[in-house]
Amino acid sequence: DKPTPIATPYFHLQGDGFWHLTWKSGKEPSEGSPSFRYICDNCAQTSVDDDLWTLLEHRVMRHRLRDYIITHKLGCTTEKSYDIEHFNDISIAAESSQTDVSMDLAA
Repeated sequence: DKPTPIATPYFHLQGDGFWHLTWKSGKEPSEGSPSFRYICDNCAQTSVDDDLWTLLEHRVMRHRLRDYIITHKLGCTTEKSYDIEHFNDISIAAESSQTDVSMDLAA
C-alpha cells in the first residue's frame, strides 16, 4: 500500500463545506486529486468558515473539538494509544508561542 499523499485530505476536505481552496485564475483541477506540487503551484489560498474560525479561537472549544476528532473520528480511546496529556502538551506549547492577541482570546 502506498501512503496517502499529504495534499489529498486537504483537497477533499472541500466537500465537507467548512474548508475552502481558492485557485489561481483558470487553475482549478478538472478531475481527480491534484498532486501536492499542483496544489502548491496553483492554489492561491485556503480558508475555513468564519463560524469555525470563531469556534477555534476559544481554547475550551478547540480542546473539545480536538478530543471529539481523536475519539470519534480517529477511533482512539484511552485503552488504545490515545494519550490526551501528550496532545495537551502540544496545545500548550503551541499556545505559548502565539502572539499576545491570540493568548488573550484563549484565556
